[in-house]
Amino acid sequence: MAAIAPVHADSRLDRCGWNAVFQFVARNRLDPPLASRLYAAFAIGSDAIYRHAALKFGSEEAARIVPDLFLGLAQEQTSRTLLWAPYPVLAVSCATGGPEVEPDMLVVLKDVARLLDGLWKRSGGGVGLPPPSGQWYPDRGSDPLRPDWGNVRPLLIGDPEKFQSKKPDAYGRLDRQAELVWNAVSNLSPAERAQVLYWADGIGTFTPPGHWAQIALDGLEASDLDLGQKLFIVGATMIAVNDAVIACWRDKYTFGVPRPSQVYSKIEPVIPNPNFPSYPSGHSVISTAASHVLASYLPKRAATLELMAQQAGRSRFLAGVHYLADIEAGIVQGKGVAIEVVRKLDPERSLINQLELP
Repeated sequence: MAAIAPVHADSRLDRCGWNAVFQFVARNRLDPPLASRLYAAFAIGSDAIYRHAALKFGSEEAARIVPDLFLGLAQEQTSRTLLWAPYPVLAVSCATGGPEVEPDMLVVLKDVARLLDGLWKRSGGGVGLPPPSGQWYPDRGSDPLRPDWGNVRPLLIGDPEKFQSKKPDAYGRLDRQAELVWNAVSNLSPAERAQVLYWADGIGTFTPPGHWAQIALDGLEASDLDLGQKLFIVGATMIAVNDAVIACWRDKYTFGVPRPSQVYSKIEPVIPNPNFPSYPSGHSVISTAASHVLASYLPKRAATLELMAQQAGRSRFLAGVHYLADIEAGIVQGKGVAIEVVRKLDPERSLINQLELP
């Protein structure tokens, strides 16, 4: 898809409540699948609010008033219980000092809330299934992380099986891949260790989906696009990340590939093993999906975005928690999801009206 043409209007992104959402994810220790769903819902809701305000008041006035609405939205969602409402409710009361909302705006906000409520309920809880059969096993005696997230309904791509990774190497061949991991970890340079830590994004941070939301916000802040276009691109990116995580988790628990240190005990990972199977790499899937969507709309930044995605994926090999094959498969899967998302989305329409929900 061609890049969105720039326009000259008030285009300040002003983070629009994103920092509050990032803090919520970190404070409540959300895992990457759950965080990806939350970021997508917040981005989709933000896009819907702006489009309605722009139709009623014009784009310049909408750009002035909606950041406060988004901040109120983010503040309200963090006040609700984590288990039942980790998504924007959109019933904005403006008690936080935002502008007074007109009655017809409230109707739209409630409609968006209803749609997002259905979106979340259809996602399932992502808990409760036993670990898959095979060689992988959860470390540290804890339960595997969201083994049924691959059954969550994607927002746009349809059946995630379309993006299934190729069958990984048999267990007997993993030892050769694991030796490559051991060599890398054993000879890690200070710069490589810094790269590992920069992209780690473990639970207790804004997670890999949040890292790419931040990259999107930073890149769009410097662009000539208007606020509506920026919100659309952030939303498209988070939809791709959400759906890519679902496809990735489906493959992880389908194949059940053990982590390198579970194959080759000499490996001492730089960071703890994530508590889910190795193949494909979630960092690689997420980073490729996000960078490809962003590059589709911001072609001048394509080379930089691709390099960042490559560094994010390779950091997991250097950390000792992934094989190179995991990263390569993640690139293929993430790109496939991103291409499908960009193909299906129309920048002229509200994101929430383009989701493939029953």
